[in-house]
Amino acid sequence: MNLARKETFEGRGILIYLPPSYAKGENRYPVLYVHDGGYLFEDCANWLQHLIAIGSIPEVVYVGVETDNRNEEYTPWPAKALVEGRPDFGGKSPEYIAFLADRLKPHIDSRYRTLQSPEHTGIVGASFGGLVSLHAAYLRPDVFGAVGSLSGSYWYDGYLDYMREQPQPPRVRKLFMSVGDCEGIYKDNIQKWMVPNTIKARDLLLEQGLPAQSLKFVIDAGATHDSVFFIKQLPEAIRWFF
Repeated sequence: MNLARKETFEGRGILIYLPPSYAKGENRYPVLYVHDGGYLFEDCANWLQHLIAIGSIPEVVYVGVETDNRNEEYTPWPAKALVEGRPDFGGKSPEYIAFLADRLKPHIDSRYRTLQSPEHTGIVGASFGGLVSLHAAYLRPDVFGAVGSLSGSYWYDGYLDYMREQPQPPRVRKLFMSVGDCEGIYKDNIQKWMVPNTIKARDLLLEQGLPAQSLKFVIDAGATHDSVFFIKQLPEAIRWFF
């Protein structure tokens, strides 16, 4: 993979990787928007390039989007902090999702050779990044047709209730969800429900009519809530999406 550049868009850092063949022709490529600055692909770039070389994953344009405050931007509505003395959660993901869909995506599409339809546009993140990715599926399925929720924070206050209240599941083409079976086992707050709440979220989606062939669900044996396991799931999500 070739690092195209580190850009700034509307005051926010954007990290862009272009696939190996990008400079060699006029092909257009799917795009994957990645939360938390794109560490999910940046920290395993050599591995992804190897997987491309052996034909294990397709070539994709990756767009890493930085945030100054993930507790503000990746949460769907305000909620109290889990730890006394920490800032409360800000609940500004609708604004963040609108930024991605209505301003950043048109900018990327105007500068790079992208496939622009929802089926070729993915969004992925881990932890709160996984939560905001699913929320983007609810709010903007017209833009994001491939959604990756890696260890999504479905313990978040009221989120399962929000899902239950929806008349139908997100109208996305592909949804990838994963969780480690050891996540939350050392917690004594609501985060201890990481695994059962993720399973409940999956079951709700299927009960509401999400086609089984649109969902891939992975329980990663022995995995804790750590970036090494989030990154491990990224190629699986890419294969599923594209």
